[in-house]
Amino acid sequence: MKKTLTIMIMLTLFGMSSIFAQINLDSGLVAKYNFNGNANDSSGYGNHGLVYGATLTADRFGNPNSAYHFNGLNNYILVANSASLNPTNAITLCAWYKPESFSNDGSTGIIDKGYTSYNPPYYQYRFATPGEYSSATYDMFSFSVTSNNISNGFNTPNHFYTVGNWYFLVGTYDGTTLKFYINNVLIQSMPMSGPLNAYNTPLYIGRNSIDPTGFLKGTVDNVRIYDRALSVPEINVLYIENNCSNMPVVSYSGLNSMYTTGDSAVILTGSPAGGSFYGVGVSGNTFSPAIAGAGTHTIVYVYSIGGCSKAYCNTATVAQGQIKVPVIQSSATDIKIIPNPNNGKFNLNFTNEYSENISIQIFNMLGELVYNESKHQYKGIYNDNIDISKLSNGIYSINIKIGERKTTEKIVVSK
Repeated sequence: MKKTLTIMIMLTLFGMSSIFAQINLDSGLVAKYNFNGNANDSSGYGNHGLVYGATLTADRFGNPNSAYHFNGLNNYILVANSASLNPTNAITLCAWYKPESFSNDGSTGIIDKGYTSYNPPYYQYRFATPGEYSSATYDMFSFSVTSNNISNGFNTPNHFYTVGNWYFLVGTYDGTTLKFYINNVLIQSMPMSGPLNAYNTPLYIGRNSIDPTGFLKGTVDNVRIYDRALSVPEINVLYIENNCSNMPVVSYSGLNSMYTTGDSAVILTGSPAGGSFYGVGVSGNTFSPAIAGAGTHTIVYVYSIGGCSKAYCNTATVAQGQIKVPVIQSSATDIKIIPNPNNGKFNLNFTNEYSENISIQIFNMLGELVYNESKHQYKGIYNDNIDISKLSNGIYSINIKIGERKTTEKIVVSK
């Protein structure tokens, strides 16, 4: 049986109760074909496939009867149209494919949902390959989706793949960008907008939907269709998914949920030991907020043994700012931000003993200044009601500069 990895991510916001987020690879899943002995859909939507001639074979791990082989002559799998197979706002296609040498119609579907006739835009969405059709189209992959009755997509260069090797194809559209990944690498990306078209036609695996001569040769496994765009960490998890039923629990420690760019690097400890950390700002087993920069970063720990891999993800948000400086001598005392978390409206209160210039600046997670206020030669009780409620929910840093001294606090806006 193939194994689906679900990664738990724990976020803790400065002493607040823990919030659990989940990378859930079943979220938005509308069709899932593991091909473990049949072409049934295990997504829960009942988009079961009817097998026409395709034969069960070993998958990429050598498990028997766990993938389908197509002979390039008359084999295919047919899935009846359903509303769930017609996403409108976003989509992800996933499939593993091991090509064989063949020459067919020049554009043979791996996953293929077509137009109503052999006319533009030809296809609703698809992965395809021409095989060795001609010197102009040779051993390449393509991915396309249709919006506003216009096909949008990519072709890899010729001679892209090697016959007999497995390839993991992922195509995503999130409403603004179309992306094509192969073997966990972003191959191509382009801006795109607009709702996806739905032509209420059947879905085919292993053949061209609108050309009756276009049959695929090779082996297909682990086909998935989502009504959302998978993230890079999610694609990574699917790619490293392996035939491992006895892997230990994988996790790591040492990463806090919040930093500023002035904070020192921290040491991460993986469990079991011996794995590798990946992510922006990561070097070996250390995470540097200064190198990562402002933003929210996903840090992945991958543990591998005996050809099996398992991953654990956690996230850290880095705010633009400095390490909090202790308040001394003529700086403010008893800085209070009430309430915090808040709905964007809060009271800032502190006392300054000497006449000094004061500036209040608020930055978002991208380091962009979103609020700025200053007072000249201010002394006494500073009491100000600040309103940033027009900003989106998130974590902000507030920099309070009194004279030459600066204090950075964190604000959580949740409306």
